[in-house]
Amino acid sequence: MKNSYVLKTIITRLLIACVVFVLSGASLSAQQIKPHAAIYEVRLGRAIGADGPAGLGGTMVYVVDDVCDGFEQSSSLDVSILDRQGRQSNLRQSFTSFEAKDGTRSDFRMQIASSGQIVDQYQGQVEIGEDGGRMTCNREVEANSEGKDASYDLKPGAQLSLNYTAEVVNSALKGTRFISRVVADGLLEDGPTRISAVVGNRNTNNLDINDPDGLLTGPAWPVQLAYYPTSSSDELPSQEMRVELYEGGIVGKIDQNMGGYSVLTTLIDLQAAKSCQD
Repeated sequence: MKNSYVLKTIITRLLIACVVFVLSGASLSAQQIKPHAAIYEVRLGRAIGADGPAGLGGTMVYVVDDVCDGFEQSSSLDVSILDRQGRQSNLRQSFTSFEAKDGTRSDFRMQIASSGQIVDQYQGQVEIGEDGGRMTCNREVEANSEGKDASYDLKPGAQLSLNYTAEVVNSALKGTRFISRVVADGLLEDGPTRISAVVGNRNTNNLDINDPDGLLTGPAWPVQLAYYPTSSSDELPSQEMRVELYEGGIVGKIDQNMGGYSVLTTLIDLQAAKSCQD
């Protein structure tokens, strides 16, 4: 199961980047968010450590629809990984969620299967008000002996992914380089996590992306992300990654640092998805 655990970590963190940044906008409106369907290629980047896989490859599909009072997200990632002993594992992760545009509530569901067998499945809710909130997560797979139901209290200022991303994108447009907030959503398996973003200068080297609807209208910002679970006292981040973020909240590329190796996720196909007016 060790190999499956590595895959689960990779997939969870990759999806965090896409969910956190795809939904962006100051007031979370259809005018500032581009609902879209994206296909990503996933592959092994550098591999310098003995603990890393010998090979890794797959595809991620992500769709975000504007349903007027909120956003519905659906994503699936299929990955095959080859370990140093020549053994191959296949893992599929599916995630669906609804997030209210006013940032007060979210419902989510996650399923993770390894070689056709469900190894983890959970659902939960997040509710946030002026005085804080609460995040609950209910495990549904008895075979997962380590899985437990969990509940987390949220202090004032905690945000859903949408609100955090709105701040990051607006900060980038204004030239602000750093923003850090506690974010609660169903992708962060460590519970509420402080995410710190460092935004660089926009580049001019756009990716070769099939974009028939013309959703990409300008160059991307390089954004460095660091994750600090609030349940941990460790001063070092639990995970780091570099993201290419386009205006409108579309993620072009993710370079995820896994220690002795890295995972690269690259956008290859992009189309418009359902909007509130459809």
